Amino acid sequence: MVEKLQTNVVGELIPIANATQNGLLSKQTAPSTLYIRNKTYIELHHSLPADWNTFMFLLMISGTGIADGDAVLIIHGSNKSNSEGRCIAKSLYGNLPKSLQLKWEQKPDKSIHIYLVEAEGGKMGGYRLFKQHCCLENENTDIIALDTLDISALKDLVVS
Repeated sequence: MVEKLQTNVVGELIPIANATQNGLLSKQTAPSTLYIRNKTYIELHHSLPADWNTFMFLLMISGTGIADGDAVLIIHGSNKSNSEGRCIAKSLYGNLPKSLQLKWEQKPDKSIHIYLVEAEGGKMGGYRLFKQHCCLENENTDIIALDTLDISALKDLVVS
């Protein structure tokens, strides 16, 4: 009984790792998670504003209430001085639901922003869990639900 009590006390003292604090894991390895319903636009990630930056992250999508299955994607790219950035997505498991589209843009400061958009302006039905896990140090960004997004200038990010 004493051992169980000591374990509970110690466990309560260790914080949960997230993008801003260390816990059992380093904050650099803690995933960013968004549990969402009825949104059209999500910003998955944005790279650092730099002349040369490489980024890579895993995106896990799961949920209920949607006919399409779950998916795990690896998304990576870079932004280079004096040239256009690049961005590539590869499916590791399952497929991106047909109703969702990956889009990206490079901002004037050279940062690359990656979005997930519900096709044809619809809203994501049911509940869906999005988890992003960065594979490089000092790269975590939170997944953010956006109320509006001008997608006319965004490029398609094709999943192979």
